[in-house]
Amino acid sequence: MKILFIHQHYYPELVGTGRRATEMCELLAKKGHDITVLTSFPKRHYHLSGQNTIKKDEICNGVHVIRLNLLFTPKSNPFLRMLSYFEFSVISMFKAIKSRKEIDLCMSMTPLASGIPCSILNKFFKIPHHFDVTDILPALGIVSGMLKNKFLIYVLRKVELFVYQNTTTFSSVTETMGDYIQGCLKIKKNMICASDWVDTGLFDEHKCTYCSEIIRKYFLENKKIILFEGNIGKLQNLGIVIDTVKYLNAKGINNFLFVLIGDGIDLENIKTRATQENIKQIIFTGRIDRKYIPSFLSISHVLFSNYMNHRHLDMYVPGKMYEYISTNKPIVMGSGGECQKLIRENKLGISVEPSNPEMFAKAIIEILNIHQSI
Repeated sequence: MKILFIHQHYYPELVGTGRRATEMCELLAKKGHDITVLTSFPKRHYHLSGQNTIKKDEICNGVHVIRLNLLFTPKSNPFLRMLSYFEFSVISMFKAIKSRKEIDLCMSMTPLASGIPCSILNKFFKIPHHFDVTDILPALGIVSGMLKNKFLIYVLRKVELFVYQNTTTFSSVTETMGDYIQGCLKIKKNMICASDWVDTGLFDEHKCTYCSEIIRKYFLENKKIILFEGNIGKLQNLGIVIDTVKYLNAKGINNFLFVLIGDGIDLENIKTRATQENIKQIIFTGRIDRKYIPSFLSISHVLFSNYMNHRHLDMYVPGKMYEYISTNKPIVMGSGGECQKLIRENKLGISVEPSNPEMFAKAIIEILNIHQSI
């Protein structure tokens, strides 16, 4: 089958949906499908192979990848981010229409901008469209506070409905996300729940490779390491780490370090606050080569993540959760809904009220006590 896959993020950008898109397309190629990806040049990338050349048109692991030159790249500013998505959507739409006679199936993945070209192919040229939903937009932007303009919200709601209506089949990362989409439609459509996953081969291969190097570089000897890995944005609300450190210190617990791996729009705010309040027990690594992640997870004693306290986020499970699970390390997660259910039903650790630093601290103490670490 000839498949056109449209998504703005793809290899070598192996963070967020870029990793999901890459692994999904490579799997389809391995199954014998002829797959072409329309994507953009990455804003940032972290290689597994050490290859530094990014070509406009190339074959990557059996997938034909075409990268589009854009004037704008996704940024923290909502307006510039929208411009980037709009530009990608328009350019990829014309390329998709031009190649429509060579397509048996078109696939796309959120954000909505990637779904628009495939929805147009579906509506006007009757080409089947599969839409993979990892985020509910624009609701997620509204919850995070990044999207406030009422007119823009109105337009994006219309775009959201257009994409949903002109999709043949859906997949969503959680069942409640699928229920939300079906609720937006007058006619129910075929949908499957395709939760996120992790390449356990990578994690098995490198789980001990860089441990000694990491411990020396970040001075982690004899410390209890509490680690976060992923996007440091508004939705994660990681400012609570500072208050959690204060609570632990007040209880006389000092032999620990929080390690925050990643970047995002809230990183500088948290670093500034930590400096102002003289918090020394948080290490900010920034973005790192993905090959180091398994070793970081391996040397950690507790893995954690968090969401803002908002009911909309109850339908999400962060992709990093599956990387955490692969290590068999205890997890502390500030969330309700789907993620809370995953943690509790599989006895993966402790699920606490979102963005509650006192409950986070108590959960960490409980885990460290169980493992006789304090």
